[in-house]
Amino acid sequence: MEPHERHVILLLDEIYVKSKATYKGGSVTGMASNVPSEQASTVQTFLAFSLLSANKDVAAMVPVKNLTAEYLKVCTPEVLIMLEKAGYFVFCLISDNNRVNRNMFTGFCGGEFS
Repeated sequence: MEPHERHVILLLDEIYVKSKATYKGGSVTGMASNVPSEQASTVQTFLAFSLLSANKDVAAMVPVKNLTAEYLKVCTPEVLIMLEKAGYFVFCLISDNNRVNRNMFTGFCGGEFS
């Protein structure tokens, strides 16, 4: 990947999935990361879109059950750090107007949405 292609926008979105746990290869998949005893009903997905090329990649997929702003506020910086360690430069975050997303951004802004 060329250096200019590493300048990205990070898109956050929730994907609804069928709750299902499976055992394969010695591990169980389908459990929520925020409530390990529950099956995930959504997957919080982080998509990286290059500003200067057509490259777009899934940066992370986090299976969750009843996502909260507090948990999203923990996951998002982890994804940002992972991308920066991989050599990406994240310029902005984009999300829909979901209440959980709004509350996460408000939390990042010190309680005042700006």
